Amino acid sequence: MGNFFVNRPIVAMVIAIVIVIVGSVSMIGLPIEQYPKVAFTVKKMPSFDTRHDTFETNLNKIKKGCWSLSAVVWRSRHQHENISNIEWCTPNNVVRNVAYADADVWLQRPAFYPTYKKSTGTKRTIGPYTPDKAFPSDVRHKRLLGTDNISARNYNGLMLASLLYQMGFDWSVVSDRRVWIVKFEEAYK
Repeated sequence: MGNFFVNRPIVAMVIAIVIVIVGSVSMIGLPIEQYPKVAFTVKKMPSFDTRHDTFETNLNKIKKGCWSLSAVVWRSRHQHENISNIEWCTPNNVVRNVAYADADVWLQRPAFYPTYKKSTGTKRTIGPYTPDKAFPSDVRHKRLLGTDNISARNYNGLMLASLLYQMGFDWSVVSDRRVWIVKFEEAYK
């Protein structure tokens, strides 16, 4: 058998090229998933109106208020951990000296998913697959939040952006949707 390829080097090269091409195409189709993934549920919001209160860039003039959250942290497709009673409060938990304008691009833009990544699209679940946007944008949430254009210049966007920063999240990767808010429970009251 070895002599067959020695005597016919062109056949050997063609087979080698075909193997490389098939291997390369197969690599592109491999499911590549990044973990951990975190799905937050907002249990309670501050009593002030988080929809219309903005603070633009002056983080020293923000109101005091707390969010109560729970999270599902996915370590793999089949392994997760439930975390309850996460308290995040302004102004104490706000990260300062951060370019929150960079977070706005990530918060507002839907993710572009290559075909090998699984997404739930607009459907909100606790995981392990992620939705296209970080914030829910159905009718109930639009009514509660006053917009579907969440920004780090309003309180709900600042809360998520600060949490992401404290988790070491990279906003520059717009398609990275490993962190999302499943729902604000007050939207269902």
